Amino acid sequence: MDIARLCKPEKNYFIVGLIGACVGGIAMPASALLITGMITSMTEKYAMYENTGDKSYLSDLYDNVELYGILYLVGAAVIAIFMYMQTYCFKFIEEKTTTRLRNTNFEGLCRQNVGFFDEKENATGALTADLATNATKVALLSGDSQARVFQAIFTLVAALVISFGFGSWLLSLIMLAIMPFLLFGHVARMKQMQGGGLISDDLAVPGAHASEVLSNIRTVAALGIEKRSADVFDELLEEPLQKGSKEAQINGASLGFSSFIMMATYSLIFWYGAKKVNDGTIGFTEMMRTLMAIMMSVQIVSGASSFMGDAPKAFKAGSTIFAIRDRVTTIDSFSPDGLRLAKVEGRLEFRDISFRYPTRPEINVLKHYNLTIEAGQTVAFCGPSGGGKSTIISLIERFYDPVAGEVLLDGHNIKDLNLGWLRSQIGLVGQEPTLFIGTIAENISYGLAEQP
Repeated sequence: MDIARLCKPEKNYFIVGLIGACVGGIAMPASALLITGMITSMTEKYAMYENTGDKSYLSDLYDNVELYGILYLVGAAVIAIFMYMQTYCFKFIEEKTTTRLRNTNFEGLCRQNVGFFDEKENATGALTADLATNATKVALLSGDSQARVFQAIFTLVAALVISFGFGSWLLSLIMLAIMPFLLFGHVARMKQMQGGGLISDDLAVPGAHASEVLSNIRTVAALGIEKRSADVFDELLEEPLQKGSKEAQINGASLGFSSFIMMATYSLIFWYGAKKVNDGTIGFTEMMRTLMAIMMSVQIVSGASSFMGDAPKAFKAGSTIFAIRDRVTTIDSFSPDGLRLAKVEGRLEFRDISFRYPTRPEINVLKHYNLTIEAGQTVAFCGPSGGGKSTIISLIERFYDPVAGEVLLDGHNIKDLNLGWLRSQIGLVGQEPTLFIGTIAENISYGLAEQP
């Protein structure tokens, strides 16, 4: 339902694309009538020429083939127009949906509290990989995959109408019975051609490690642990490598088996069809119409089936995006709620503060901590690593909320203040400052409510 709502603005494109899918779906089995007519005409005219030696039959044969060729060419032009409609409209919907999903995902990440990113499963590498791939996976359901499913439905209906109405109902029933085997063969072959690939979850941990190493490359170089970092990355790739090797073996076996199934099925169909033509149960034209209509439709339906095999991955990716969007955080920088003081003096007070990091709940970083900093006063925090210096700044910025106690600005609990406004009043330069792309002035102005 969430995906459907995201696609709603493009409903007109959906209608036009659906019309294109309808015509494109009907075209393939309908072309079986032209092909069958041409083959039948060629066979009959040439047989009559062979029996009589009259060359007028060859002239008739050429005229008939020319007529069918023109009809086929006209049909190809019409199909090209409607297939363009289908492809363009559904691709447009897919790209629009991808953009909205990425914006939704990124906005959901930006509004999370800092503690969210401290959790191991929310490492930067994993989140950026999901941001790059999840939206694309989900958008497939609204784009090309959806178009192929609609096209396959129209194709299947048209094939059944042609095979039962203009072909042999007996052969049609037999082909319907063995169609699952044909579909299995085609789907397996298309999967093999697409390449199964490893899902992004398998590479999330190695990606997070690579992102951590490269973003802290100066520290890595200073410690001289480049080789060790590369070895750890190699070890993390071992599990995806094993899965990829197993997947390759499975794909190889399934491809060989599917090829056998397809060839055996075709052999059975042609043998049985020829047998019925020979004993006079059905005519040659009826047999060919049925065979061509069903076999052509199998290719289209199997194409849709292979794409829909990715639906579980798409739903999983969608649930990840919407879970982040719907995640309730007590520290929401997007919230418009909270006080905005008309004037800030700058008096800070830590009143009986106790604090533990969410990822290390067993360690008390601050316990019943009290401190008052008057407006205009300069204060330096000194102490060993892990002593709580950065924690105090994090509490002032409200990156975290204390377990107990209050942080007050000019006598107001910072929990009661608008978070965006609060942080706009504070200038913070970290130990290792990060500059965004742009000028120094642009970096300084990022935190202002109204940028110059």
